[in-house]
Amino acid sequence: MNAKPAVASSSPAVLFDPTALLERLEGDHEFAQEILNDSVDEILAFVAQLKSDCASLNAEELCHSAHTLKGMAANIGALALREEAYQIETCARAQDLEKIHQLLPALEDIATRTLLQIRGTNLCPPKPS
Repeated sequence: MNAKPAVASSSPAVLFDPTALLERLEGDHEFAQEILNDSVDEILAFVAQLKSDCASLNAEELCHSAHTLKGMAANIGALALREEAYQIETCARAQDLEKIHQLLPALEDIATRTLLQIRGTNLCPPKPS
């Protein structure tokens, strides 16, 4: 018998899972829209805060900001962003600022792509100008 060995999945985490968000909110689209609209602005603010904390070499604030972003991302179903924030939080706890400098570009990229995906759903229509 020539069975192929199992290969571990190397697929990236989901950027945004609207189904999971709606399940947590018991299908309440209006509440999902409200949460996502607030989260879009907050995600950008926390990414900027992380960059600032990293520039000022403030591991304690980095840990706090990454932890908050991780929770926010988990709550809305932004799994890849949650994972990246977790990595930064872990490095901040270990005071590995060099590793955080390496992780920040990936966090920014994932945040940008996540926000584009969120904005592309009917749950987060563009804000009127």
